[in-house]
Amino acid sequence: MMWRSIRVLLFLFLVSMAAVSLLATASPARAQSGDSTGGSFLGHIVQPGEDLESIAAHYNTTPAALAEANHLTGTVQLVPGQLLHIRSWDEPPAAPSATGEGTVVPGANVPAADVPGADAPAATPEATPEPTGEKWIDIDLGDQTLTAYQGDTVIKSFLISSGLPAHPTVTGTFHIWAKVSTQTMRGGSRAAGDYYDLPNVQWVQYFFEDYSIHGAYWHNNFGHPMSHGCVNMRNEDAEWLFGWASPSMDDEMIKSGAWILNAEDGTRVEVHE
Repeated sequence: MMWRSIRVLLFLFLVSMAAVSLLATASPARAQSGDSTGGSFLGHIVQPGEDLESIAAHYNTTPAALAEANHLTGTVQLVPGQLLHIRSWDEPPAAPSATGEGTVVPGANVPAADVPGADAPAATPEATPEPTGEKWIDIDLGDQTLTAYQGDTVIKSFLISSGLPAHPTVTGTFHIWAKVSTQTMRGGSRAAGDYYDLPNVQWVQYFFEDYSIHGAYWHNNFGHPMSHGCVNMRNEDAEWLFGWASPSMDDEMIKSGAWILNAEDGTRVEVHE
């Protein structure tokens, strides 16, 4: 009889220990409210080392709100395993605060109508003014650069290769008078050893007699004189300038390899040392 009583007591002890362990390891839980409000609520079982501030931050609420919901007064001493009422189960969770999850900001949930200046329109960034004035091209033979201007505004600047000392690039004020998207260029002298025959030279714009601005695929030494007098550019740079400068050409003309000749509205070109 005595052994049976001992076994019963041991069984009851083990059951009680299991219940305590379950409470100690639980996290947020759905529980039935025992207070006068009735209904289900979101609960939190206090873990060792937790306090009201850390629990409130986890659920994006305040220690005061938790204390009020759980009828806690004075200096609050939480006990591991204690069940706290967080909010009603059907109540939506609080929105994350302005400084990130776990931080409560005073006034973060204040309606926009109550925030001073909330109705004021957002400041619109000032738009960069569009450049105005004449488009023109500056070619600096000393710096080996070509710069596209509109009025006094620099639009783009590029490295070039102008004429070698034996074949200098002409200087002065000119206008683009002819354009073609691609052509073969031949010139020089076989006897002098400077003959050239270059097919598919692209984005050609003539500004004085047979002096032109065009793409060059046969070298990559831009920034240094390399040519027989023309202004060499990288193909992609020459293509941009071809589309930007006047006279303009439509896609059909470009694809067909058609020429524009004797243009009267060509972009001004200033060439100087």
